[in-house]
Amino acid sequence: MFRRKPTRIECKIEDLDEWQSIKRDKEAEKKDGALASNDGLCLEMTDSETPSGSGPQNRREDMHRRIGYDPTPTP
Repeated sequence: MFRRKPTRIECKIEDLDEWQSIKRDKEAEKKDGALASNDGLCLEMTDSETPSGSGPQNRREDMHRRIGYDPTPTP
């Protein structure tokens, strides 16, 4: 295996400003979504939004689904 020198990552002020604006937008979307669900609208829960206390087996299945792992053997 080849060894190489570490890559330097530069963080600019513009990058931080852009990141903070995106973060604020995402938080605003979450608040709007929470308010909409509290107004009596019925939203379907997707598989990724299941409660975290649903057990280790469901968490494992959710993780496998997200990464695209299919543990069933192929004949």
